[in-house]
Amino acid sequence: MYVKLSAFFLFSLMLSGFGAIAAESVSVDASDREVLELTLEDALERVREQNPLVLFNREGVRQALEQTFRDRSRLFPQVSLRTAQDRRRSARSFGGGTAQPFHANTFDLKLEGSVAVINSQNYASFRIAEIAYQIRQRDFESVVEDFLEQTAVLYFQQLRDQAQIRLVESTIERDKQILQLTRDQREAGVATAIDVTRAEVRIAREERVLIQQEANARASMENLKALLDLPSTTQLSLTDPLLDDSSLSDAEVSQMRDQRPLVLLRPELLGGNLLLEQARLARRAASWQRLPTVELFGNIGYETERAFDSDMERGWLIGVRASVPIFEGFRIAADKRQADAAIRANEFLLRDLENSLMRDYQIALNEVDSRFRQLPIAEKEVSLAAEELRLARERFTQGVADNRELIDAQQALAQAEDGLLEARFLYGLSRVAFARAVGAVRSGSIQ
Repeated sequence: MYVKLSAFFLFSLMLSGFGAIAAESVSVDASDREVLELTLEDALERVREQNPLVLFNREGVRQALEQTFRDRSRLFPQVSLRTAQDRRRSARSFGGGTAQPFHANTFDLKLEGSVAVINSQNYASFRIAEIAYQIRQRDFESVVEDFLEQTAVLYFQQLRDQAQIRLVESTIERDKQILQLTRDQREAGVATAIDVTRAEVRIAREERVLIQQEANARASMENLKALLDLPSTTQLSLTDPLLDDSSLSDAEVSQMRDQRPLVLLRPELLGGNLLLEQARLARRAASWQRLPTVELFGNIGYETERAFDSDMERGWLIGVRASVPIFEGFRIAADKRQADAAIRANEFLLRDLENSLMRDYQIALNEVDSRFRQLPIAEKEVSLAAEELRLARERFTQGVADNRELIDAQQALAQAEDGLLEARFLYGLSRVAFARAVGAVRSGSIQ
């Protein structure tokens, strides 16, 4: 219950703060193509169910499962139906007489069976395969988490790119207003031709930036479609807006700090523990090679000279077979030493992995806190830049300065707005990274 509530909380953080800037899709013949509306949750679900590489890894889990069935089959009785028709020529002599060649025919039809009563190696192989299947499951969960993280990042990036286009368009509109004001001031004898040219240069620069931003938006959209396994002709409309600055309260920040135990449930760490368990089982299995193996076997059926003749007689066989290794060229000792080395190696890797995941968690938590505290500062920059632009406009309108101050103030406002958008974008990414650090991107995507 704790894990589920925590995962739900993480995803609610990813979506509850959305609302500052609406999202639009790249428009390509909108009148001719149906628009596919896509929320972040829809995108994550589609990646889980349709991404080819996710499906590829899922089939790897299935292969590991089938391998356990193969190894388990050795623990069950083995039954087969065998038939054979033999003809042979032989020459024998008995009592020192002359050898006389003779021919013999044999036909048999028998049901054969065997079962391993004691075979520690078959059991060890089955248990190792079971653990390998569990390891493959953990690996798959980690792969899915990585793909979901990529999806969320690309989703936010597309929203950011579209928002930047709108910011640049808004900036160009203000630049045009400044140009018109400059022309009016020139007609009034207050401004000069260089003031007009300066305003026109500013517009040309922003129009070039707009073209580049549109190219960036198309690129991020194509990358997102590729991850979602959608054809490039599909038109997407991303319906979740970007983050605003009111998505976290002090209580929620405190709750995020309580997610540390979830790191120990990361699939990578669980998989590492399984690898260590597998190595320890292999060590025990190496010792089990000294144990005897016992097998029951038998058959029952019919024997005759030729197939389907009238002289068929019933025959049967039952027996027990046992073996104990006496000398195997020191192979078992080498297997033990190899298993011991594997145990130590996995212990070292597991310790390093745990330290790495805990470090990633702390870094992600610090990053969320830092990005969160930058948001009000970025908003203040926008407010101050807007006031600077207002004052510069007044000074230019009153004729006490040329339009350089006005254009510089307009540039400062555009940069501040872009900085606020980038701060919100990076804040959203930091929360995705935090969800990945506690292994909750997958479970957190379900509301």
